[in-house]
Amino acid sequence: DVVKLMEVAVANNIVLIPFGGGTNVTGCIEASLLETRRTIVSVDMRRMGRMLSIDKNSRVAVFETGVLGPDLDEAIGRHGFKFGHDPDSYIFSTLGGWIASRSSGALSNKYGDIENMVLSLKVVTPNGVIETPLVSRPCGPDLNGIFIGSEGHFGIITEACVKIEPIPAVALYEGWMFPNFESGYSAFYECTKLGVHPTVMRLYDEDDTQMSMALKSEEPGVNKIISKGVKQYLKNVKKWELEKTCLVILGHEGTAEQV
Repeated sequence: DVVKLMEVAVANNIVLIPFGGGTNVTGCIEASLLETRRTIVSVDMRRMGRMLSIDKNSRVAVFETGVLGPDLDEAIGRHGFKFGHDPDSYIFSTLGGWIASRSSGALSNKYGDIENMVLSLKVVTPNGVIETPLVSRPCGPDLNGIFIGSEGHFGIITEACVKIEPIPAVALYEGWMFPNFESGYSAFYECTKLGVHPTVMRLYDEDDTQMSMALKSEEPGVNKIISKGVKQYLKNVKKWELEKTCLVILGHEGTAEQV
């Protein structure tokens, strides 16, 4: 269908803009304001969301690129695997969108960014279909690199072969508070210098921390009292300025020994 659509677009000088989950905030799905002569068509990819194959021994899977993040993980989760990509838009964004925008995510510290997870691509271009070779390390130019981050300029990415990871035996996530952004950054620097690389290392600035606290769910009675007591301790004993505190999320995944 995408090939036929591309043929019609080329024959009639039509601009095609692929559309995934619609979560992009940088305007990459918007046409140029200078584009005033050609017809512009938005191509909704979300019906192309199937897992086409999985190789549990090689730990790879092939997906159509309209698949949403949760649906992708559900499909491979039935086989004991996870993808390991978790951008903020995870629930509503698509694999194709991640690839086209060179996505990064909260778990990239362990599993890599999207360019480290894609092995091969099928792309429908105005000059035909391109399938990049499925090799661990290409000889010569990396064709995947041409399309990853291209934001649809060279064609519509329809399929992707990606790495998948075994679901870890243990996943431990913790929240820590620091008196200010600088002290949190210093802690991250020391961890990195010592070779300590958790699955997730996320430092929120003051504004994001305040927003996170304001939007959290209502706590049960006992927890609410404990939370209030902690705030009073930080303010009156530790002498922290609560409006400057910063939240850190640390996550560890792996075997019990690793975690």
